[in-house]
Amino acid sequence: MAGSSVHGKTCARKTDPFGTSFSLHDSIDKLGPYCDNRELVNYGGICCFWFSVFCTWQTSEKGCRSQPERTEMKIRSRRRAFTLVELLVVISIIGMLMALLLPAVQQAREAARRLQCMNNMDNIATSVQIYVTSKGHYPGLLDKVARDGTASQPATWLMMLFPSLEQGDVFDRWNDPLINDGAMSANTHAAISPYIPIVTCPSALNNDHSVPSTNYVANAGIGIPSSDPGYVSSQKAANGVFADRVNTSTRVTSGDFRNGSSNTLMVSE
Repeated sequence: MAGSSVHGKTCARKTDPFGTSFSLHDSIDKLGPYCDNRELVNYGGICCFWFSVFCTWQTSEKGCRSQPERTEMKIRSRRRAFTLVELLVVISIIGMLMALLLPAVQQAREAARRLQCMNNMDNIATSVQIYVTSKGHYPGLLDKVARDGTASQPATWLMMLFPSLEQGDVFDRWNDPLINDGAMSANTHAAISPYIPIVTCPSALNNDHSVPSTNYVANAGIGIPSSDPGYVSSQKAANGVFADRVNTSTRVTSGDFRNGSSNTLMVSE
């Protein structure tokens, strides 16, 4: 109760509660005016009533709680919300952290893509060595793949490496008669996979996954391409790792490298 006091002083704390352990006869002696007649023992109910009133009065006087304590408890239990300034500070801190972390994340992703691109080239070089070990010569820039023993289909140097690049199913589909002499048509796109990750650099900006393409080129030497109208037969001498001749007897072997294979460019991005 607000403004309650004990002996004229405001209660600053809760005192120990009034003891309630008693015997009936001792209590009657202590009650004085409340139970001064021993004959009231026979009327224990009445004495108990008065004793209950006495205990209640004593407890409420000695065990009161002050108003300041209740006010303090209310303030302490009240939850404090974010202010607009605090919210703006938190947003600013998050923005600064993102500005610092995003470039680092992008650099890490680019480093991973660059590593993947190098692994692709390493796998292609290993596949070339497997082909050389199997055939005794390097693949040509263009070669012909037998079409079920009845015809042959021109294929690029990468197509010849697909069996050792775990792309044997693509190599087998290249034999499909629906493919019209290697022309880039809808039939060609349907016959082979439009996107082969191992021959595509992850960092390439203009990767068109709708058509089969690659970001790696082979060293076919210097000269006019055999597919160019200005090509003449006198240029059939191979001067690159991958001979730019179709179905000829000109093949490049390991002994043809004048400066050694470690000093000769084979494949580049």
